[in-house]
Amino acid sequence: MLVAGFGIGFGLMYTYISPKAADIVKPIPQFVPQSASAPPPTKADPNLVRQLQVELKRDPKNFDALRELGNIRYDARDFSEAAALYARALEVRPDDINLRSDRGGALLQARKVDEAISELKTVLSKEATHPQALYILGMALLAGKQDR
Repeated sequence: MLVAGFGIGFGLMYTYISPKAADIVKPIPQFVPQSASAPPPTKADPNLVRQLQVELKRDPKNFDALRELGNIRYDARDFSEAAALYARALEVRPDDINLRSDRGGALLQARKVDEAISELKTVLSKEATHPQALYILGMALLAGKQDR
């Protein structure tokens, strides 16, 4: 009876999830089965990258430039570099939970599961219902279980 109740509850929950809920979180590409459905790395505009690098030479603590360059590195699947850039941006704005969640995703993609879990728990300690952090933490916990 309990199993049937759980199944019905899950079915109702699945049916009534807002269509926008699926848009909140992006699938983590390396956890998608390797097939034609995995998107290729995004090639960044070299002029934009150069402009951001010049800006960071001028002001190494430019939050927007660090975040944008981190996003570009993430899209290019250079997850370790993206995490490093996000960490530098977080030195400027340590309370930016969205960026901290992005860093958790980059760390997970770089296979730094324990660091990712720690980062995501920090996000959830500040906003317990942060959807992206919850999703990535679930993936990180699953990945950590598979590693052991």
